[in-house]
Amino acid sequence: MTVNPKPWLQFEAGSLGGRRVYYYDPDLLIVYNQDEAQSGQWTMRVEISYFRPFSIIGVYQLAQFDGYSISYGVVAVKMDIPL
Repeated sequence: MTVNPKPWLQFEAGSLGGRRVYYYDPDLLIVYNQDEAQSGQWTMRVEISYFRPFSIIGVYQLAQFDGYSISYGVVAVKMDIPL
């Protein structure tokens, strides 16, 4: 789900249900084959593009597997380069 309350502000949220062993990570461009089955994933992302051409991006993700979970957060600065 994506919401744009202002032209320079974007919120995204997503989730994954079910169980999977093989999956594709679109951020890392990698196909994973893992020993444990993943049972859930939740992601939140915000992008602030108020100071063009720069944007500030924040991401939080929680992934649940059999017996453990992984959570991480990322803050980044992006610059749009016209070609």
